[in-house]
Amino acid sequence: MTSHVWKIGSIDLHLAVADLFDLDVSAIVNSDQTDFYLARNPKTISGQIRRRLGSVIQDELDALTQKTILPTGTVLSTGGGALYERIYHAGFHQPGEWLDSEDVDHEADALNTVIRCVRTILTDPDLPESIAFPLLGTGLFGLSPALVAYEFAREILAVGLRGGPRRAVWLAVRRGTYDQIVDSLIQGLIDHHLGVSPIQDLRLGIGYLDQFNRLHVRSADPRFLAWMLLRYAELLASYLLARLAIAAGPAGAVTQLIPIGQSLSFGMVRRDTQHLALQLQSAVSLDPWTRHLRTLVLSDMHLHHRLSHLNEDRNRLAHGQPSRTPSEIEADLRAFIAYERWSARCEALGNPNVDGLEPWLRRFAPGHDDTQGAGVETQGLLNRWTPNKLEYLLPVTGRTMQVAESLT
Repeated sequence: MTSHVWKIGSIDLHLAVADLFDLDVSAIVNSDQTDFYLARNPKTISGQIRRRLGSVIQDELDALTQKTILPTGTVLSTGGGALYERIYHAGFHQPGEWLDSEDVDHEADALNTVIRCVRTILTDPDLPESIAFPLLGTGLFGLSPALVAYEFAREILAVGLRGGPRRAVWLAVRRGTYDQIVDSLIQGLIDHHLGVSPIQDLRLGIGYLDQFNRLHVRSADPRFLAWMLLRYAELLASYLLARLAIAAGPAGAVTQLIPIGQSLSFGMVRRDTQHLALQLQSAVSLDPWTRHLRTLVLSDMHLHHRLSHLNEDRNRLAHGQPSRTPSEIEADLRAFIAYERWSARCEALGNPNVDGLEPWLRRFAPGHDDTQGAGVETQGLLNRWTPNKLEYLLPVTGRTMQVAESLT
């Protein structure tokens, strides 16, 4: 058996070309759909669990789910029959949902969900002393093995360096991907340990944006890093739109700016942000941060072209076409926000406010965004409205929340 081992704080990370079921461990991880119905395909881990352990595991899963479909990112723990102390079941996609290779947004969301599942398992206080993972999502679902391995390594380092009981964590991979995965694991470990980021700091003092930047704008894969930068640009532009819309009219004029039932798009955001800045050109009663944002939008002679380029990059990536490089996208993004001036404003005025921006921005109670940790509030950005319901996007997880509320 070909293998490597790294000692990372309290974790011994083993990489092995092996069948998951051949490893001598106390627990294994199963890649599953969120109905948690064990597959009948014997080529899958789920199917092997059904074949090897019979109905006992399915009975436990049914008792936990009550035969309902649970949210993506749910991890369930069952016994392991006569073979294991425990089996973790990572539900990272809905039943019947498969990865469309041309849908980069869907691919990025699937990767983030897989990593959340890994984090949930690794931080379980009752985690057995040894556990074996497959590269979740890289089989029939089709995620990039190198990219999943890179992010897996960063999670291992984050957990291992916190200390705690010594545990052996195994990653079972196929022979044809071994060398590539070794490289990705090493690069992930190095980048996390040294605090290396493929781009420069983009912290703006806006809580959910800084959280998104820290968690997601860090991939070593150029295609995914480009996509995360573009999602960051959309989130930032949406914040600017919210500030300017609130300053321009009653209730932020949501019903005038977003067509009923239609999701807020980057194209709509960039158009309306520029329109509102012009509308507020002569306003004198703006708060200091709103004045600064208005000035940013109006003073950049190249703003229209920068935002158009970012929008074009987003559309190209979403359709599986090549975009500009992450460094080129980052350059436009930093120019768009005039990063040095922004930092100086934070020092002079304090961080930009996220209060008072309803209905564009809404605070949710702790627990809605599980990547931020228990007890932490999260913000949602308005994504869609109908006469009796508002839908909010939680930027860090990509989930949506619906609120029964009327804007009319």
